Amino acid sequence: MTRFRAVDNLSSVTVMLPVSSTARVLEEVFAKGGHGATVFNSRGTLIRDHWTQSLIPLMSPSMRYVQVLVPDDEVDGLIEEIYEVAGLHRPGAGAVFSIPCEEVLYSTDYPVWSPRDDSATNASLNIRENLTAIYCITRRGQIETISRAAMRAGAHGPVMQLCEGRGLRAGLGWLRITSKPDKELFAVVVDNTDADDVFEAVVRAGRIGLPGRGIAYRLPVQKGIVNLTSVYGHAHQAATLEQIITAIDELKGDTHWRDQSVMELGISGRVAGLGLAQSQQADHRDFVSLICVVPREQMEPLMEAAMRAQAPGINVVYG
Repeated sequence: MTRFRAVDNLSSVTVMLPVSSTARVLEEVFAKGGHGATVFNSRGTLIRDHWTQSLIPLMSPSMRYVQVLVPDDEVDGLIEEIYEVAGLHRPGAGAVFSIPCEEVLYSTDYPVWSPRDDSATNASLNIRENLTAIYCITRRGQIETISRAAMRAGAHGPVMQLCEGRGLRAGLGWLRITSKPDKELFAVVVDNTDADDVFEAVVRAGRIGLPGRGIAYRLPVQKGIVNLTSVYGHAHQAATLEQIITAIDELKGDTHWRDQSVMELGISGRVAGLGLAQSQQADHRDFVSLICVVPREQMEPLMEAAMRAQAPGINVVYG
């Protein structure tokens, strides 16, 4: 029987990169650690900078979604190294961020990031805090509508992964033919000042909360660097909108200047017509995101065990 070890003070570091730079990062950065990185196929999202953008399908460049468990005191050094190797100072170059883990159990043969003697412990000026990761798992047909809504609310182009869902569909009997298991996992990382608006836009566009529509949730990001864009096209100015916003953030020293919150008028609107009031859908708090990484042949027994334990839903992404 496989033996597991419990360990504290680990963080999950996630890297979102174009295919062109992923191989270099894996070779120059992760080869120095414990070789424990898990790599997933994914795709980005871009809107063409043109007056017909609402009529043109979204562009979906190929990307890679990489995750690795790292000791907390190694996170800053790893993020800085990825920043340098991947060139994350360039627009659209990618993103890297860390989320602390409350508890980690891993088998003795699973490679966790190995501590290094030359590890850095101080965050550079390029590493940002006050970030939020927003995820949404829903039907494949809904993902473009949700992506457009999120970008209109201020998010970068979302990163998507294909996944297989289990949960409500498993209890439908023969009616399960009306609900396809194929889902998509949507992910964005935004400033805390934009998180409420982006999350609300995702929930409204996806009609999350209706039966079979999926789930949307948010996780606090400890630190990270995000340089993903949402628009592509011919350059008409010397800088993109994302570059201008980033420059003002650095000059101001914070992101408070971007706060667009205004007083709400009842449940119908806001002052000056700057948007609708937030939906009255109940939020579920104090939930836990449980992530398991196992060999593919062990996936079915794991899902069956989770369903027997009354898990409300399971989503599988194959690496």
